[in-house]
Amino acid sequence: DKFGIPYDEIIFGKPVGDIYIDDRAINPWDPSAAKGMGFYRYSEMTHTPHGMSGTPFLQCTSHNHHALYSNNVVLKEGPTTALQGEAYFYQQLQENSQMLSIKNYFPTFYGIEQKGEKISAMKLQYVKGVPMSLIYFHSVVSTDLFYRVLTSADAIHNVNLPLCENL
Repeated sequence: DKFGIPYDEIIFGKPVGDIYIDDRAINPWDPSAAKGMGFYRYSEMTHTPHGMSGTPFLQCTSHNHHALYSNNVVLKEGPTTALQGEAYFYQQLQENSQMLSIKNYFPTFYGIEQKGEKISAMKLQYVKGVPMSLIYFHSVVSTDLFYRVLTSADAIHNVNLPLCENL
């Protein structure tokens, strides 16, 4: 009231959240903080006078690695236990009619196969483009792009699925 600033409510302390971006948590201007927010830089990317050069894949976790299998297929290999959940999600995108509204936000799933006793390989569509993490990292996020990302995230979060009995 003293400064004439309209407000709906005042919250003291931090509300429950996944990421806090402020002076005491994640500094959005610190490039090393990007990983803390789930954004990863390209692996082995280097700045050159003509732009960026290097391997055109996002850094992988310690559990898996990516390889370009053919012109439009990415092969993701890793421990079967690490890939099972992701493969299940991609299978549900294809089979579950309740997930049709978000299917276009993800690459096409071509299947998973056993490569060894404990190693599997998942085949996914290669989607040509620039990862959002790289756009964010180079501070070139437009208002329109940011809106589209939030709209996509909202659509994904609002899919109404019954709880899976076998999880």
